[in-house]
Amino acid sequence: CAQSARPGTVRALLCSPEKFESLQAGRTPSETALVTGLSIGGTQLVQDRETGVYYYALPQGAQGDAPRVSFAGKNGTKLKILQDFAGKALPSGGTVQLLAYTKTEYQTLQLVCTPLPILSLQVPGRPEQMEKYQSSELRLTLYDNRPSAGASVVQGTGSIHVRGIGSARFDKKGFRFTLRHANGEENDMALAYAQKHNMPMTGGSDAHHVDETARGYIALEKKAESYAELCEAIRTGKAIVMHK
Repeated sequence: CAQSARPGTVRALLCSPEKFESLQAGRTPSETALVTGLSIGGTQLVQDRETGVYYYALPQGAQGDAPRVSFAGKNGTKLKILQDFAGKALPSGGTVQLLAYTKTEYQTLQLVCTPLPILSLQVPGRPEQMEKYQSSELRLTLYDNRPSAGASVVQGTGSIHVRGIGSARFDKKGFRFTLRHANGEENDMALAYAQKHNMPMTGGSDAHHVDETARGYIALEKKAESYAELCEAIRTGKAIVMHK
């Protein structure tokens, strides 16, 4: 059965390399996870689903030995942190080894401590198995460790889909973000941003389906007699962006 362990500070959980090894001696590696969730400073940490590695955004300007560490896992499990780094604080930009153990079993874990904010993207199932243009719900969680941040954890929702008709399974960049309204339309947001910052604008159509054609274009007060006149109209804001 699972339990939540009583929290302890980072300093209290530190142990020497010799102690770390002795706790493994006489115990067998666990075939199941002894730890199912890890929290530091009251914030549940991000865990990579593929590797099992935990990630912690170190609060900027705070000491790394004071936060309290708690975890959920198998009944009777204890936790230790290998102190193979200088000082008593978690190292910024380093990887820390953890040991979860019971009377008979143990499990080693990795914790990456970064001075940067962390963005977690959670999707159900496996995105690489999605059909092309199939959409799935996406949950975003931003762990903002800046002192000026209004909230240390910010959550939102979105969607994810695989692009490409003939290249859906080709190697490509991991992901790209596009801001959209809840109804799926992003043109209004792009237009508002460009107007606010006085940016030159054009309208066009990247149509993949018949119903997407002729949805974006520009209108001029008079016909442009050359490419130079067209570019000048766009640069000076005389080209009116039209979209449906």
